[in-house]
Amino acid sequence: MVLSKKFYLVSITVFVVLMAILAIGDLDYTISEALVNQNSIIGQSGNLFGEFPAMFGMLLSVVLLYGGRRRDIKWWNIVATVLGVLFIFLFSYTVVMMPIRYLFEHAEEGTPVIWKIINIVGAIVLAVVSIYIAHTKGENFKSFKKHAWLLLILIFSEVIVVNIVKGIWARPRMRSISNVSEFKHWYEINGWTNDNELKSFPSGHTANAFISLAYMIFVPYFKSVKMKTYIIIAVVWGVFVSLSRVIIGAHFLSDVLVGSYITIFLFILLEKIFFRKK
Repeated sequence: MVLSKKFYLVSITVFVVLMAILAIGDLDYTISEALVNQNSIIGQSGNLFGEFPAMFGMLLSVVLLYGGRRRDIKWWNIVATVLGVLFIFLFSYTVVMMPIRYLFEHAEEGTPVIWKIINIVGAIVLAVVSIYIAHTKGENFKSFKKHAWLLLILIFSEVIVVNIVKGIWARPRMRSISNVSEFKHWYEINGWTNDNELKSFPSGHTANAFISLAYMIFVPYFKSVKMKTYIIIAVVWGVFVSLSRVIIGAHFLSDVLVGSYITIFLFILLEKIFFRKK
């Protein structure tokens, strides 16, 4: 399954045109500022759950690899089991932790103890269920190793790229500036920073949200789901999270646009490598 050349061309063209438009004057600031409403339910929802596709994708990938591991080589089976169980628990904890983390990210007292307990209990339950599925359905997962590695590499690569660019660009977030005089255009590189309020460009939430698009590699195995329908749903989710990040004041339009296309371009590249026609 290789994406068509038309998809490549349309994706690149749309990206270039939109970035060029947002480079004009203060248009990026003007549009983004007009959308800000930090009390918006849309903004809060995207903040809490926007990164779920990436967090769940890591867990899903490990479950598929663990379930489909080679059991005929004893030493490898032992190593794969230890690593598989370890990473399943780690990623289960991450899946449950992310929304809790953002729920209390601005709380002075930090995350309440009860929520930390909920995080741990929820992670254990999710991990146990995941391990059970891997053991009972493992034989069916052997044909999904390539899919699992693509998804796992995609997630880690987009996270690395996003965070490197964030540090180099050091762009102030919308919520951190008081007027247009403090605004920095998307093409301005301001030097390395570790300050989270200077890590607006690009949007990590958006990049992680568009991981949902990569799940299309599993769609052919579900006869009841049509590819076009799934792609529309995935894109709608990505756009929803993108807008939520602008609405909550965490990013500008150009931030979320670049965040989305980092994932899209990396997916196009990896999908072509893993599923190239022979």
